[in-house]
Amino acid sequence: MRKLLFCITLSLASWAFAGTQQCDDAFAKSDFVTAYKECLPLAREGDSYAQSIIGYLYDYGQGGLPQDYAQAASWYQLAVQKGEILALNNLGELYQYGLGVQQSDQRAFELYLRSSSLGNRKGQYLAGYFYEQGRATAQNFSKAMELYRKSADQGYSQAQNALGYMYEMGRGVKADVQQALSWYRKAADQGYSLGQYNTGYLYRYLLTPTNDQEAFKWFQKAAQQGHAESQNELGFMYQYGYGTRQNYPEAMRWYQQAIEQGSSAASNNLGVMYRDGTGVDQNPQEAFRLFQKSADLGNTYGAYNLAYLYYSGTGVNQDYPKAFQYFSQSAAKNYADAQNYLGIMYQYGYGVKVDAAQAASWYQKAADQKNMYGAYNLASLYVNGNGVPRNDSKAAQLYQQASNAGYRAADTELGILYLNGQGVPKDEQKAVQYFQRAAEAGDAQAQNNLGYMYDGGRGGLPQDYSKAVYWYQKAADQNYLLGISNLGVMYENGTGVAEDPKKAFELYMKAAQQNYSWAQNRVGIMYYKGKGVTKDVAKAEEWLRKAIAQGSTDAQSTLELLLGDLNAPPVDTTANNPTNNTSNNTTNTTDTTATNPVNTNQIQIEILDPKPGAVITDNWIFLKVRTSKPMGNLEFRITVNGKPIGTNSRAIGVAASSEYELAIPLDADSKALNIEVSAFDGKTLMGQGKLAVSHGKAGKNQVTPQGNLYVLAVGIDEYKYVSKDRFLKYSVKDASDIVHELKKQQGVVYNNVYDFMLLNSQATWENIQAAMIRVQKLAKPEDTVIAFFSGHGEQMDGRYYVITYDTDPQYLRRTGLMQDELTEFYAGLQSNTIVILDTCRAGGINGVRAISNPKVDGLVRALETTSNAAPTPPNVKKVIFAATGGESYAYEDPSWGNGAFTKAFLEALRGEKSVQNNQGMISILRLGAYLGDRVQELTGGKQVPNIQLSSSDWVIADPE
Repeated sequence: MRKLLFCITLSLASWAFAGTQQCDDAFAKSDFVTAYKECLPLAREGDSYAQSIIGYLYDYGQGGLPQDYAQAASWYQLAVQKGEILALNNLGELYQYGLGVQQSDQRAFELYLRSSSLGNRKGQYLAGYFYEQGRATAQNFSKAMELYRKSADQGYSQAQNALGYMYEMGRGVKADVQQALSWYRKAADQGYSLGQYNTGYLYRYLLTPTNDQEAFKWFQKAAQQGHAESQNELGFMYQYGYGTRQNYPEAMRWYQQAIEQGSSAASNNLGVMYRDGTGVDQNPQEAFRLFQKSADLGNTYGAYNLAYLYYSGTGVNQDYPKAFQYFSQSAAKNYADAQNYLGIMYQYGYGVKVDAAQAASWYQKAADQKNMYGAYNLASLYVNGNGVPRNDSKAAQLYQQASNAGYRAADTELGILYLNGQGVPKDEQKAVQYFQRAAEAGDAQAQNNLGYMYDGGRGGLPQDYSKAVYWYQKAADQNYLLGISNLGVMYENGTGVAEDPKKAFELYMKAAQQNYSWAQNRVGIMYYKGKGVTKDVAKAEEWLRKAIAQGSTDAQSTLELLLGDLNAPPVDTTANNPTNNTSNNTTNTTDTTATNPVNTNQIQIEILDPKPGAVITDNWIFLKVRTSKPMGNLEFRITVNGKPIGTNSRAIGVAASSEYELAIPLDADSKALNIEVSAFDGKTLMGQGKLAVSHGKAGKNQVTPQGNLYVLAVGIDEYKYVSKDRFLKYSVKDASDIVHELKKQQGVVYNNVYDFMLLNSQATWENIQAAMIRVQKLAKPEDTVIAFFSGHGEQMDGRYYVITYDTDPQYLRRTGLMQDELTEFYAGLQSNTIVILDTCRAGGINGVRAISNPKVDGLVRALETTSNAAPTPPNVKKVIFAATGGESYAYEDPSWGNGAFTKAFLEALRGEKSVQNNQGMISILRLGAYLGDRVQELTGGKQVPNIQLSSSDWVIADPE
């Protein structure tokens, strides 16, 4: 970057000559050896222009001189004392980049301002850049615009390009794409490659209508000058035929040139060509190499594509942990498809422990970006109550979102909800509309369901067996088991098609061989009766037992007939077809064939773990329970020593599961534990199981202190520029109380505890910045940092700000502690880190720390993303606790004497049992769970924390 700026200075600057003609001419002709010979005597005599030239020769190692930034700075400094413009700019750049002098943005800015005041166009541009970025001065877009315009009016191409960017982004001026284009074109017409690229970008992506031909022209001009991003864009346009004729060899040539300059996007794009065999022989191994290169350079899409190769085992051995690693890298940069795949991996335990709550979290992130797959997958969790509370209404909304985005599988699920009246009003005609749309798009489940609607003449459709057969056949052709089975029924009964028991048997067998219990039962019956196949009692028993093993009560009844009287004509115990049960026909998770109502008054409940008489040393039991048959809607109610215990159950496997995990909190004082598990289907008691164990707390391990704890605690009740009616009451006390409790850990969990506490007027922007820098420098990988902020916060332009004591809300961007500064602090920490944000938007009336939606989520996401992206030492863990989420406020109350979130945190530090592991130490994961529940309990559900527990567990304190 800096060399480019100097080249422009030499070619465009207009200097005041002050020496002999020989010195001037030699330098102007780039005859640097002669320039050094002719200019050095003049420089020694005090000629400022000659001094600038000698400084330049040292700066760039020209004229036979070694490159020596310190010598360059010395000569520039002599010239600067006499106001030489060339020296002002060049010395400023040495300070800006710390070359030969101690780096100083402030000194660089002062030199640029002097150059600017003398009317130098480059100095105006550089000073404007510092105002735009807020470097060494408060960010001031208006001032930046003023200086850019002065420079641009003098024809300085970089300033013209910068003005275009200001108009494009709406910085200091109303966003105006046409004005942006005008300024970009001025820079582009001077041959400035970045201006050419930006011109092409506007034509390609932002103008209405777009113009690919113009975009291609400008990308080509910049690419021919070696601009890597333009080379990548040019390759993309050749690859897909945008603005030019499709030309794969040219696409590959330009991608390769961009790759040689380190373009991560081009590595990804060329990798896609090799992966898909587009314009080149398909080569998964070469695609893998290119995606790896792209991912290593931090490219979001390269990381995603690499992850998918590991996930699918394409071009590389299947490796779920590697897939998880690279999906995480891409998801951290907010790529929705990667977030969706992380959800899949957590849901099904691919490369990571099954965690339905984490799956829901990642699906939600993807759905929030309108990703149809994320919305669909999240909806399925809500339907089954997996990782989230069951909520059919929420599921319907999400399926509708996916449907609106064009995902036809979501239409199928919406049809099921409307058919059954789940989360939406029951409406069979709407169900038919959704089934029809998905069926015509090729969705097998929808094809089966539409066949079912024709079969029964439902949803406003006439009963039409031939159309039912047509759609069952479509589903069967895609190997959809219900479609195969329903088609078999039509052939067996001669409904809508000629009766053909042999064909029916073949279809049933096809489904039975894929472990579909209804079809296994039917195959057993066909063998038993000799229908469509030679009678064979042994094979009938074999298939019936296979169905029974999967919980089929119909098969059990048939087998009892078979074993009871082999000579008697067997009774057909199946339904006419598997479509007679509406709910079972619209999912593939339950048996759809029962004609006689199953006796569901009792099922057997077996407690697999822990075993009777076991000694439980933790504060929780995770019961593993098995039911004697799979059911989809069981609710478990638990009592411990006769006391009802609230719990959540998690099915292991599909929704209609037979195994569950039940998490049960225990009273630490109870010794003998008599546990009773009751399973309900609605209000009907289905079965019970009992277990007797004992509870004995494990001995507390002696902790060896290690590492230091650094506590940065900021608490502000009173503000310099915020009106008194918005003052808070307990933020200072929050910070003080937290520090007081944490200091007790010195010599216990930590060697030393150092606090940096800033209260009220101490908590200025400058003091907080200084404290963050100091903590960053002090904390080592073996240490722990807790950064606590209690007070007001605000949001503007999608960024979150902590309101410091001296923040003026009218000048928030300039005076607030902005999100970027917090994320930079967070990312730079090389130690275990806990960030606690008990802030929200400015308010404080009636105990509410916000008058409007706090939207702290943006900051939490920024912190989490920065942490995921920034390199940290191995085993370093980072956690974020935010007092509120985007849809709730933060509260304080006299009865608590603190904010709700801080009160819950203090309770944990002061001995709350549920946050302690079996050694009695405070576990970060248990703490997170407690804070989430306790804050909602304190506030009656009004305050919902945002807690990011993305790290593994670790001990943070000893409450005793």
